[in-house]
Amino acid sequence: MLDSKRRVEEHLDTLPVPHAVVAPAYFMDNLFYPWNMDLLRVGRWPIPLPPGRPVQLIPAADTARFAALVIERPGEFAGHRIDLASDEVTGADAARILSGILRRPVTHSAAVPGPLAPMAAFFEWISEVGFHADIPRLRASYPEIGWRSLPQWAAAQDWPGLVAHPACSR
Repeated sequence: MLDSKRRVEEHLDTLPVPHAVVAPAYFMDNLFYPWNMDLLRVGRWPIPLPPGRPVQLIPAADTARFAALVIERPGEFAGHRIDLASDEVTGADAARILSGILRRPVTHSAAVPGPLAPMAAFFEWISEVGFHADIPRLRASYPEIGWRSLPQWAAAQDWPGLVAHPACSR
């Protein structure tokens, strides 16, 4: 997956066409994939990470707003690759955030769960290399994007069947 993206970027560089590459980190919206929802239902954060290793995240909507900005201001971005992320969390951070929003325990693990085995190489890349967007610079340079953190994004979502009823969390 990552190799094909690299090859596309290399090919773009050979073309005599002005272009910019918008490179988002892991989409927060990916949490709604059925296999990730299944893991969340059993109380597990679906991104396996070693303890203390963060992953950069971004809502798809923030990416779309930034892409619109690139289209509106092509001279500013032509010839550049822009790494995007709006938040960076460890597995423990993410589990704590979602535990609070879902009002049920969520844990994290460094082990790739069975349903995500086909993506093991991607998660290994996240653990070893990861995304490297300059989040403070993005937030300062482009405040009009309204960069949303994981807690902000997650609090605004409808989590079908995942939020514990208040009476159940006592």
